[in-house]
Amino acid sequence: MQIEKIVYFCSENGKTYVKYCDGLKEMVYCSLNKLEKTLNNLKFFRIHESYLLNMGQELIFCSQERKVILPNGEKLDVARDRKKDFIVILMNGSK
Repeated sequence: MQIEKIVYFCSENGKTYVKYCDGLKEMVYCSLNKLEKTLNNLKFFRIHESYLLNMGQELIFCSQERKVILPNGEKLDVARDRKKDFIVILMNGSK
C-alpha cells in the first residue's frame, strides 16, 4: 500500500476500504480506529466516524455544508465535533 497514493479510508457496512487517487477502491483488513492510530503522524485525519482522510492533498472545505471536496470532485462529510480541528489542520497545511 503506497501511502502517498491514498485519498482516504472509509468504513461501509462494517468493512474498511481504501480509496486511491486513481479511483481504485479495495478492502483492507484493519479497522479505521487502528488505521487512525497507525497513520497519526502521516498527515491523516479522522474527519468523520466513517472517514480517515489524507490531508496531504489539495482540499476545499465548504463550511456551511460541512463537506470537504477532494481533487476528483468527490465530497465527504465532516462531523460537527471534528470541524474545528479539521479547519485548523487544513489552514496549517499539515498535521
